[in-house]
Amino acid sequence: MVKFAHEWLLPHLKVTRRLGSIAPAPHLLVHPPRRLNDALKGLAEAIADRAYVPLDWGCCAFAGDRGMLHPELNASAAKREAAEINSRHFDAYASLNRTCEIGIGRATGKPYVHILELVEQATSLNLARGRFSDQPRSQASRTAVRPVQHPQLGVDVG
Repeated sequence: MVKFAHEWLLPHLKVTRRLGSIAPAPHLLVHPPRRLNDALKGLAEAIADRAYVPLDWGCCAFAGDRGMLHPELNASAAKREAAEINSRHFDAYASLNRTCEIGIGRATGKPYVHILELVEQATSLNLARGRFSDQPRSQASRTAVRPVQHPQLGVDVG
């Protein structure tokens, strides 16, 4: 979904509220990992002035439910990345999946969310709660979006 959003949706979205900085957490266990992580970084760069990927990033060892059952695995595996993230301030913290959000979030104490949530907030027209809103867009703003046809599937995706 992240690669699709980067390649097909992002060119048609208008970023209305940029973040100053974002810390995207790359995902280690994807195949091939570079493509998905490149899409993650590309989305982060599209919605923020600065996207910082930690030099010491790696697997947070949450591994599904393993991090819940053995939190010491997560704490140990993410120690260096957490120290690097915590040495700076970011406006947002992004990941590619829920278990990684939990794992790196626990290790850093930061509120990691899925990158697509941040993309939606940065491109949404709803300003009711300030810079970012957790409220759904109004029906009027939904109908104002022009559909984009997916070239391979032949269906509207907007």
